[in-house]
Parts: sequence; structure tokens; C-alpha cells
Amino acid sequence: GIINNEDEEEVGFRAPKRGRITELVVKKDIRSKGIGSKLLTSMEDYLYKQGCKNVLLCVLSNNIKAKSFYDRHGYHSRVIDMIK
Repeated sequence: GIINNEDEEEVGFRAPKRGRITELVVKKDIRSKGIGSKLLTSMEDYLYKQGCKNVLLCVLSNNIKAKSFYDRHGYHSRVIDMIK
């Protein structure tokens, strides 16, 4: 994960400090054993302790299992990127 330390200011609005989970990978043969949840919680805890107000992450739209995993952990769609 990373922390966004850039000052982002648009039209008088300053974005809060945010963390981003860049990768969370669990080998296929050991999934569904709670390891992903522990990794996610550990990274979230670290980012919040560093003063982040939000945690962002990306998931491919066709990765239904990953999207469901993040939904169960309280994440929701914020932006939809389109590609051609």
C-alpha cells in the first residue's frame, strides 16, 4: 500500500490524506481461509494509524470474487474507469 501525501486542491477543496492498497494477493490454493481478510485489515489499520482518512483500491470489473470480497469488507464503487 501507499499513502497519498500530495496536496490536491481544486476549487478551494483540499482532499484528505488517503491510503491506497495497491496489491492484495493470496495464492489460489489457500484462499477462503481468512488470510485475505487479515491482510486487508492489517493494511487498513496501518494506513489509518498514519492519519489516512480513506483507503482506496482498484479491482478489475470482471473479477467478481474480488469485488464481492471488498463489498463484504465495506468498500463501494466510487469511480468507474472505462477503457477501449
